[in-house]
Amino acid sequence: MLALALLPLAAWAQDESFQLKLRRTFGYSWGSDIQGSFLVSAEGPAGLEQVTFHVDDGVLQVVGAPPFEARLHTGDFPIGPHRLWAKGTLDDGSEVVSNEILAEFVDPSAGWESAAGMLPRSWSSSGWPSPPASSCPPYSAAATSPAHTDLPEVPSVPAAICR
Repeated sequence: MLALALLPLAAWAQDESFQLKLRRTFGYSWGSDIQGSFLVSAEGPAGLEQVTFHVDDGVLQVVGAPPFEARLHTGDFPIGPHRLWAKGTLDDGSEVVSNEILAEFVDPSAGWESAAGMLPRSWSSSGWPSPPASSCPPYSAAATSPAHTDLPEVPSVPAAICR
């Protein structure tokens, strides 16, 4: 009786040779906080025929041939903590379960806010440096106004010259 009770647990036990990896393709990742597009890949034991990628208890994608990879877009899921994992099917019909990756799906602004925290303190309070003082003469609307057709046309000065 005890052997029958343990059988389902053995089929769902994590297999150290079946590894799940997460790689950012576009977006933000800092620690467990992620946002954007990611590639979830699985590497497994010999005889691996199919991998079912999961986000929490839902199926992300089923892949039936190598490379065992799935695309993850965090915007397709609610913001908050999520569990990424995979179940593999071997050629003998047995199943293996990967490691889990615990990730916090964050708002797209998190990347910008994190980057803003790394700006030098000498930057202005708006987060952007103040523009350099211009050495160009002030623009005069009178020179281009149709009422002043007797004035010569003022050529525009490229911004790169005015510094």
